[in-house]
Amino acid sequence: MLLLLGCVYDDQAIAHRSPPATQEDATAIATASVKAKEKWKRVGSDVKKLDNGWRVFVARVPSNFGTPFVIVTVDENGEVTGYQKGKFDK
Repeated sequence: MLLLLGCVYDDQAIAHRSPPATQEDATAIATASVKAKEKWKRVGSDVKKLDNGWRVFVARVPSNFGTPFVIVTVDENGEVTGYQKGKFDK
């Protein structure tokens, strides 16, 4: 009788899970966010691994003193959790 009933298995719960974001994913997500929000055409970036994601420094290219930059925090799920603007000091 139990064989006829089978077991309950939810394919969709597993199908919607995605692997943790990689460093490349975090960089792409951060630079796309900044390009869209700041309307910058060319950007450069540097990424640092955190315990629960990445911190990505994104600056407009070319950069010099007074040029704005953005520090974007991306979590392991690929979600932007922080967006902080600044400027290079003279």
